[in-house]
Amino acid sequence: VQSLFVYNPKTLSESFVRRIPTKYRRLKVLDINDDRLLDVPEDLQCLSRLKYFRFRNGRYEKYFPLPESIGMMGNLETLDLGDEDYVEPMPKEICMLRKLRHFIGGQMDLIPLKDDIGGMTSLQTLPKVDLDPFGARSDDRVVELIQELRKLKQLRGLVLLNVWDEYMSAISSSINEMQQLEKL
Repeated sequence: VQSLFVYNPKTLSESFVRRIPTKYRRLKVLDINDDRLLDVPEDLQCLSRLKYFRFRNGRYEKYFPLPESIGMMGNLETLDLGDEDYVEPMPKEICMLRKLRHFIGGQMDLIPLKDDIGGMTSLQTLPKVDLDPFGARSDDRVVELIQELRKLKQLRGLVLLNVWDEYMSAISSSINEMQQLEKL
């Protein structure tokens, strides 16, 4: 089995869904749309061949944890966490995904990744980055995150939320630098 799609698994036991990472190690595509699970399975490092992982928590809980083992999925190219969900907190290990091209999710707070996200050099899509998730305004960490994002030379889609005037100079500078790199 190389692709597994689990939609509304009301007939599947929770123990089966949780065993997926250890039972199906050859998976390249895993798509879980579950209205019963609150957590992503912990042992994701077993899915080292996975290229596409979509996890949608159908319960519409505001927050769900993403395990640190996400960083061990070295071949992952698409990570889709759903539009409605929030990942809290975002584990730093996610920056180990050097082949990741599409990082899709709800309003993501990437400030904890401000020192490492620039190493995700294959990243092309990064929608809904919340620059001010806590309403702090004028946070130096936000400017550092914006400056780190300029290292993403493959980036083609970026949506920034909660952009305040205080951040416009850093954003403008980063965009100009990205355009210069594109012309080279």
